[in-house]
Amino acid sequence: ESEANINHAVQAVKIMAEICAEKGDVCYGIELLNEPHNADRDTKHSEGIMQDLAKCKVIDKPCNGIKYMFTESQIADTEALIGHFYLSMLSNKTWKPPVRPSYRQLLRGFYVKAIKAARTHMDDAKPIVIMDWPAW
Repeated sequence: ESEANINHAVQAVKIMAEICAEKGDVCYGIELLNEPHNADRDTKHSEGIMQDLAKCKVIDKPCNGIKYMFTESQIADTEALIGHFYLSMLSNKTWKPPVRPSYRQLLRGFYVKAIKAARTHMDDAKPIVIMDWPAW
């Protein structure tokens, strides 16, 4: 499922590059913005991620992209993970759960594919800017 999502995103970048190339000098380049779910892992503001974690146990495609963010043991016990998030919100203190390094590798692979796809339509004079959350 993540490979399909990456392929859709790469196609979107490719289309943006086609549009940019058609616009000539009017287009300065394109920008890839990565704002991952709960990127700063600020658990004081994580209602959305708790809702998504709660769905992991009840939908037919459990956890979707979240399974790439947390470890298998965390996903196996989503109640405990949700509890940590919730207690952090109540105490007004941030608790940062560990994030799997494979999540960053997945994102890096997307960037490589997206840039290659964009460069088939845009020359090196037009920038491709990547905005990322380095601390994530």
